[in-house]
Amino acid sequence: MRFSFYFFDLFSRFSYSFFSFLVSSAVVFFNKESFLFFVFKTISSDCFYFIAASPSDIFYTDFLLSFFISFMFSFPFFIFQPFFFFVDSWYPHERIASFFSFFSFFFLCIFFNLFSFIFILPKLWYFFIAFSTTSSFFTFQYLPHYSLFVSFFMCTGFFLFSFFFFFSFFLFFLLKLDSFFILFVYRKFIYLFFSIASGFFSPPDFFSQLFLFFIFSILFEIFIHVFVFFHNYISN
Repeated sequence: MRFSFYFFDLFSRFSYSFFSFLVSSAVVFFNKESFLFFVFKTISSDCFYFIAASPSDIFYTDFLLSFFISFMFSFPFFIFQPFFFFVDSWYPHERIASFFSFFSFFFLCIFFNLFSFIFILPKLWYFFIAFSTTSSFFTFQYLPHYSLFVSFFMCTGFFLFSFFFFFSFFLFFLLKLDSFFILFVYRKFIYLFFSIASGFFSPPDFFSQLFLFFIFSILFEIFIHVFVFFHNYISN
């Protein structure tokens, strides 16, 4: 009987989370003009002129874009459902530490998504446009295809989101260790990884790569010191 109750509770949590995902997808789809303007205005300041193969292509692209934006908004709520399901069986100090970890992870995801959307995506877009239309012998006229533009936005955004998500998860895993000594000893290798990631996620512009490297390093230092302080506070 108790198993049925817990199963129904967990099923209900994921059911209304999935229902909220569908509702938010419908809201985004019927208000897609506002979201599209926000997407295009962030990436490009030029006039919004696109070509499309057919009306069904536009509808299918809008449909996928609605699901993608809704997924980005709903993903943290799906992650929080197992946490709120098991939180009643934990000790008070475990609840405090878990609440702090999950909400820190939530705000990190928001920050990384906004940072990649506002800073990295426009840089990549302008880099590909300049790289593909610049030539000494030929002249290229770029006509942006609507579905390809949206696919570029979704694929790049999903890739950046996955990278930041697994990187944050990896940091949380390291900080759950009994000792934080490993993070301070191998800090130089983490900085080397930051420099490689900065060169990979930004165009070949030295100042953009340097700025991204400083952002990663500052967030990493803040992340470590805050969790070390919180871990010592819980231990005492």
